[in-house]
Amino acid sequence: MVAPALAVLAALVIGAAGPAIVGPADAVRLAWHGRRAPMVWTAVTCLAAGALAVCAWPVASGPWPRSVLLGVVAGATPALGFFDVRLHRLPDRIVWPGIAACAACLAAEIGRSGAVTTLALGSALTGAAGGAFFAGIRALPGSGLGKGDIKTAVLLGLAAGAVHPVVGLAGLLVGVVAAGLAALALVAAGRRSARDSIAYGPFLLFGAWTSVIAAGALSVGSSVCCVG
Repeated sequence: MVAPALAVLAALVIGAAGPAIVGPADAVRLAWHGRRAPMVWTAVTCLAAGALAVCAWPVASGPWPRSVLLGVVAGATPALGFFDVRLHRLPDRIVWPGIAACAACLAAEIGRSGAVTTLALGSALTGAAGGAFFAGIRALPGSGLGKGDIKTAVLLGLAAGAVHPVVGLAGLLVGVVAAGLAALALVAAGRRSARDSIAYGPFLLFGAWTSVIAAGALSVGSSVCCVG
């Protein structure tokens, strides 16, 4: 019970820090005036981050570094999605500290176990694979991907890969497919042309958390079957 609670706590703390990352220029672009908007956003991001951490509860059990890692990414998710939808940007002020926190969790896991564990290795390899894959896509002409998408893929690969490498890779795949389907739908509806780019971040986030939550649901189902 302690480890999943750490995930929820980390998510709430980081979610509450949301307004601190909004600079004056961003506040103008977001049309934020006065103190009410940041307060409302703090409440919304806290609730959303906490909800994600609670949904990840089944897979957050076990080693505490995994729990904190999932909580960190849950806390960063609402802000990343919001920024990319509204400003088409995934701020380094969120992504880089998130990656650094994940790396610290993996280092703590190695220190706790005294060896490179399956958790640490799977997380690191999935994060690297996600970054390499999206870097390759970005190198293609007309891909429309930004550097923020690559860094976010690394962050999400580290988090979902800490559950299991298959979960991390499945999350990236779901994100890619969801983004492709959304782009096709927008083109078919005449809302976008085939050359227009879309905000990729929300789809990466959707894919990662869909995979993590599905893994948790499957683990709960298998536990129930075993008990029965």
